[in-house]
Amino acid sequence: MFTRLPAAAKANNDVDFANLRIYGLLTDLISFHFYSYDPVTKKFAFDETLLVNITRDVSFADMIPGMCFLLHT
Repeated sequence: MFTRLPAAAKANNDVDFANLRIYGLLTDLISFHFYSYDPVTKKFAFDETLLVNITRDVSFADMIPGMCFLLHT
């Protein structure tokens, strides 16, 4: 991800979005890590980490409409 944010900033220059901050997200669907890159200062920033308090059973229950899965651990 850290090589792509500067590349995204360069691509923004080509379409008149120069100097706008670029945001990135890394997740395993339980923890969400937000990062950003400032093309003006050429620096990365760690912005936020959010943890989702959800069990896998609950998250799978509504992935397919009309289907109900019962997972045993």
